[in-house]
Amino acid sequence: MKKALLNVLCGILCAALIISAVSIGAVRGWQKEREKALTALSGELSEGLEERAIDAANLTVVVSRHLDASDERLAQLQELRLLLTNHASSPDVLIQADADLTALAQSLGQSLPELASVQASARDQAYISTLTRTLGETTGIGNAYESLARGFNNRLVNSPTGWIARLFGVSLIDVE
Repeated sequence: MKKALLNVLCGILCAALIISAVSIGAVRGWQKEREKALTALSGELSEGLEERAIDAANLTVVVSRHLDASDERLAQLQELRLLLTNHASSPDVLIQADADLTALAQSLGQSLPELASVQASARDQAYISTLTRTLGETTGIGNAYESLARGFNNRLVNSPTGWIARLFGVSLIDVE
């Protein structure tokens, strides 16, 4: 009788240890994957944002020769450039800054060539044309991030270890 009771207790202990190990592994693994998805804009997708920030800095230099220093578009251009290089910004902030930069570049591309000071400088006309055209194109970075987040959410919901991880607090990524 004692041996049977001991075997049952050992079986229960082994099952508890296996369940604990699987749960801890699931939570840690899914937390790391979630963190990787959340930091994608400061990691694997950041190269595109860095290039846009460099182009925005160049456009800022050119635009500052033709707009008053107090012009809100110049200030907005500088602010957006800084946001794109701030890796501590949330994905939503980076995606919105990228979209705002696209809209601002399109607006500047239409209004700046009409200025007399721009018309007097062939060099600045070329810079403005090139930079506003480049920055005025949508990048798809927001779509790439959204696809990455939705993929994570889908795997988390449809995986047995994902179910365990969600049970212990790993949450889905909010995607608008």
